[in-house]
Amino acid sequence: MGWIKGLEVRDGGSIWGWVEWNPQGRSLMEEKSYRYLSPVFTFDTHTKRILQLYSAGLTNQPNLHLTALNQRIQPAGEPAMTLPLALCTALGLSAQATEAQAVSAIHQMKTDKDKALNRASHPSLEKFVPRADHDAALNRAQAAEIRLREIEHRALHQLYSFKEPAGLSPCG
Repeated sequence: MGWIKGLEVRDGGSIWGWVEWNPQGRSLMEEKSYRYLSPVFTFDTHTKRILQLYSAGLTNQPNLHLTALNQRIQPAGEPAMTLPLALCTALGLSAQATEAQAVSAIHQMKTDKDKALNRASHPSLEKFVPRADHDAALNRAQAAEIRLREIEHRALHQLYSFKEPAGLSPCG
């Protein structure tokens, strides 16, 4: 990919290097296939100073916060990167949604969640009946059901009870 031809320690102790890219490395840089270098080095565990730089590899997910080799500037005429369809669908956005629209939808979801949690922890008291009123209404309903059963029982008893006519006696 390339050879490190020179190193320079800059203000703050950062190390910068000059790389001579081979054709493959140059092509990867021009196509912006990689954005970062990942250095391999030894360091003093007490002072955290780098002692020796062994090598550096191209990567898109660096373990260290380093300056990017290339920027995410959109060249004229090149189509913009689209968001994954699954993300757009989950956010309720169209497949052509922009990053700004996705971020806005996420912020709205977070706001809605916070409101819902607040409502759950501080419910409106107008939606609830005081316990004493509930118990009184329940007791009245139970008493009314008992009274209704008594009335039905008396009515059935009167309907099916009869007196024997005078002069008749049971067989026997």
